Amino acid sequence: MATSTPSSEHLHHRLTRLQAESQSLFRQEASLASQLEIIRQKLALSNNEIFKMESMVNEFLLDQEAQGQSDFWEALNKNEYVFRGLSKLIDRDPTLKTAFQAVAETRSTDTHEKLVLIALLTQLSGQPASILTDLAMKVLLHNANGHAPVLTQNASSDAANTTVDLTDDDNTAAARQSSIVSLEDSDIKAEYEEDSPTSMFRSSPIPPASAPGPAKRSFETLIATPARQILQPRAITQPKSHLRDLLLQLRDTPTPQPVVQPNASPVVPAIVAPSEHEGGRPAKRLKPLKDVAIPAAFSLLMKKLEVAHAQNALSITSLLKCAKCQQIKRDARVLNCLHVYCHRCTQKLRVEAETGNSKNGFKAYCVVDNCTEMVSGKTAVIDAEVMELLVWYDKQSPGLTTSAAQIQVLKAAHHKRPDEAVIKSQLAEVRKQQKQREATGENDTVCNLLEVAKLAKKLA
Repeated sequence: MATSTPSSEHLHHRLTRLQAESQSLFRQEASLASQLEIIRQKLALSNNEIFKMESMVNEFLLDQEAQGQSDFWEALNKNEYVFRGLSKLIDRDPTLKTAFQAVAETRSTDTHEKLVLIALLTQLSGQPASILTDLAMKVLLHNANGHAPVLTQNASSDAANTTVDLTDDDNTAAARQSSIVSLEDSDIKAEYEEDSPTSMFRSSPIPPASAPGPAKRSFETLIATPARQILQPRAITQPKSHLRDLLLQLRDTPTPQPVVQPNASPVVPAIVAPSEHEGGRPAKRLKPLKDVAIPAAFSLLMKKLEVAHAQNALSITSLLKCAKCQQIKRDARVLNCLHVYCHRCTQKLRVEAETGNSKNGFKAYCVVDNCTEMVSGKTAVIDAEVMELLVWYDKQSPGLTTSAAQIQVLKAAHHKRPDEAVIKSQLAEVRKQQKQREATGENDTVCNLLEVAKLAKKLA
């Protein structure tokens, strides 16, 4: 018994120590579990932000892709050499001409469309086989490496640096026009117009629309009529002097007058309804609103504001203030870092940069902490009308609809220019669509801030 007492005390102390260590481990486990939960919440927020940014980047890429396709078709429509080459191709290949006729009459099959597309690719490239091989290899390599392209920091900055101030002139169309050489030589023009199969449609005079005469031939009748019955193309084997004499002779030939049918009813010109705002005079035809260039920084800022307001129900006032003077000003500028500056502060930063310093040299940088974006001359502009829209948008509920925002923009423009018919017409159309949705019970979409801002830019 004398030897068992110290052993019992020793075991008791050891048990007490183990219980204390167990309680300490339980407290550490609870602390680690709490930290793990915080990390999980931060990770979920980060994943949400990554998903939102990926969605914005994907939408931006889709906009850029659509703009590139539009520029391609616009340049193609202005390229006379392509149409000249295609007209010669269908003149030599009856099957290809049949395919073009089927596509023009909207009765084409997949085979017809493929023939037309291959002819277009051949005319544009000259060697479609090698181009198709390189294209297929690049597509397969891209498909094996990953999915949709993601803009890197350098790529996004380069793309954003190419944005043009909305107040500057857009030289894109002029640059495209300068790449197309005009047909200045009259001899070349004459040879092409005389040898081209499409010259049959230009050779016959077109009677005025208001003059009575025989019924117009349909497009199908023109296609079905053999070319030799309309115009026999001459072989260009004569010298240039003979060609000039021939052209002068054709020019001096009197144009035959259309035959007047005795029982033909006169063509009544269309009567334009008088406008109530112009004293009974015929109303002018309404011109559609011109599209405006949307820089990448402007698009990304609109998406950022929409996410903050509509999805997170946050105020966007701080995002609209100038980063330097902390005021909301008209005609603000957006840098590539999506920070907003008023025009005066932008000019002040550039003037200060002209003196230079040891830290930044002779360049102006964004004043926001941890931001290294340079204040360059190529900045996106937030017009006064767009800034008024954003201030009004900040005061609305997150469930604001697109129609309500469009009506607000159109009403503000109508208040400034009450006599402009285009604005009144669009306002009436949007209200009509809104009433139709209310009558049918159709839900309107949540406000797409970028589209509404584009409308405000068009009306500016």
